[in-house]
Amino acid sequence: MKKANNMKKVSFIYSRNKLDFKKYSKITKYDDIISYHDIITKLVKNDDYNDRPSEIVVNTYLRKKILKAMTDEKVGHVIYALKELDVSTINSIIEIMENYNSSDDLSVKLVVIKHKKFSVDIDKDSEINSVFSDIIFSEL
Repeated sequence: MKKANNMKKVSFIYSRNKLDFKKYSKITKYDDIISYHDIITKLVKNDDYNDRPSEIVVNTYLRKKILKAMTDEKVGHVIYALKELDVSTINSIIEIMENYNSSDDLSVKLVVIKHKKFSVDIDKDSEINSVFSDIIFSEL
């Protein structure tokens, strides 16, 4: 039987750009990071012609990164950069995480990084509220 402290925590980070996400990642504690932007940058740098990879290739790398984070017992807290607040996409990501999760439980929260040029309104009846156990608005 696994101990209760084996719970995986995933913080989905939604920001106006990858720079704000990078700033946030420097001020928070985590064991692993999953970033769509980082994966694309890595794949473009590794391409002889510096071409942007197809969505299928990017999604394959994202899936591998999720698998590694969810099965590694040393990883307790993951931050995941969201490109957009699409509920069906987020639910699919969470479903993949739950399928690969090697711990007892999975806790997911949303962190919205506030910026004066970027406003996100999440009302109480929003579908996004049913997805996350906690929604936090953070300022850098």
